[in-house]
Amino acid sequence: MENNPRSSSSLPLAGRVAIVTGATRGMGREIAIHLHSLGARVTINYVSSSSKAELLVSELNDSSQLKSAIAVKADVSDPDEINNLFDQTEQEFGSKVHIVVNCAGVLDPKYPSLSETTLEDFDNTFTINTRGSFLCCKEAAKRVMRGGGGRIIMMSTSMVGGLAPGYGVYAASKAAVETMVKVLAKELKGSRITANCVAPGPVATEMFYAGKSDETVKMLAGACPMGRIGESKDITEIVGFLAGDGGEWINGICAKRVVVDGRHHMLGRLASNTAKELLNGQEVVVVRCEEICLSGGLVRQKMKYMRFLRKRMNTKPSHGPIHFRAPSKIFWRTVRGMIPHKTKRGAAALARLKVFEGIPPPYDKIKRMSGHKYCLLGRLSSEVGWNHYDTIKELETKRKERSQVMYERKKQLNKLRTKAEKVAEERLGSQLDVLAPVKY
Repeated sequence: MENNPRSSSSLPLAGRVAIVTGATRGMGREIAIHLHSLGARVTINYVSSSSKAELLVSELNDSSQLKSAIAVKADVSDPDEINNLFDQTEQEFGSKVHIVVNCAGVLDPKYPSLSETTLEDFDNTFTINTRGSFLCCKEAAKRVMRGGGGRIIMMSTSMVGGLAPGYGVYAASKAAVETMVKVLAKELKGSRITANCVAPGPVATEMFYAGKSDETVKMLAGACPMGRIGESKDITEIVGFLAGDGGEWINGICAKRVVVDGRHHMLGRLASNTAKELLNGQEVVVVRCEEICLSGGLVRQKMKYMRFLRKRMNTKPSHGPIHFRAPSKIFWRTVRGMIPHKTKRGAAALARLKVFEGIPPPYDKIKRMSGHKYCLLGRLSSEVGWNHYDTIKELETKRKERSQVMYERKKQLNKLRTKAEKVAEERLGSQLDVLAPVKY
């Protein structure tokens, strides 16, 4: 008989049991497939798409000698059905549940403003997204395997921090989930069960495309750092990492992109903090690397760096150190030295780091100041062969000028709007009482 690779205990999740809710489509389906490929036995949860669930179970079982996937119908907002979901999983696989990934969620495709959101839509969103997550967390905290290997993973969204119009109720429902998971992680202290959130940005799923025009999709893709909409596989790798042994020390984290303005940060301190966050599963973007600070004066730092360049040249003259002269690469290399980048975990952590000179859109967010004596990393780089410092400064100057013009225009428009509202109130007078009941 041909050897089945799934029967090998070398698979990272071999022998473990996972429940994935909302697993018949989108990210839930891809996550279930990925966990199964890592060796886990998977329960495919669904609420209405029984045919899709059975088809997926058939595909997963066909790739394995033993029964390694089942489908269970359950509404995540119903406590009795959640309890039954765990019961059937334990009964079918003869083992406690190790991993729970809650992907069940809803998003109103009309993207209404808060004033236009109906109470029915509000209740439906919080019932599925927040109540469903609460019931999954509650049952998982009592029944997931303790003593090692227990993982609770909830799905959130980058819209919690994005504060985009039309996402008010959806973002609020997910913000509650993030807070709940962080508290749960502390309550599970000592059980060796981890609880984490994954908060992806735009991902190409049915839920994402629903109600969006082609122009809106293109605009969102252009705003993404990678210049494209994310794919489900971009998220499944993160979930697989958190579900495995590599995620044992990551607890109470909401995995989302953190943007750091490098201006006037001290190099060593910023690099060490960045390395810790990367190893904890965070994605980190550092902008304005050319203005990161180094302790001491320029002459001293230039002498140290020239010694480094000579060593690099002597090691491999045909290669040269040119690619390490850019400030972003100098910072990247400093972080790399603080991470075990030759291990699987370290390589994955380093891949979550993005570094830039200047502030490419949309990263004009956070600033940190330092009062220490310093030289600018960009100036040091320009002294040792990096020829783009003046260009970056010129582009930044133009950006600030454009921003100032837009800010002044916005202030002027706000003044005109306030003045127009006062004039309208004076002209309408008693007619406002007639218009108020119809919310005009």
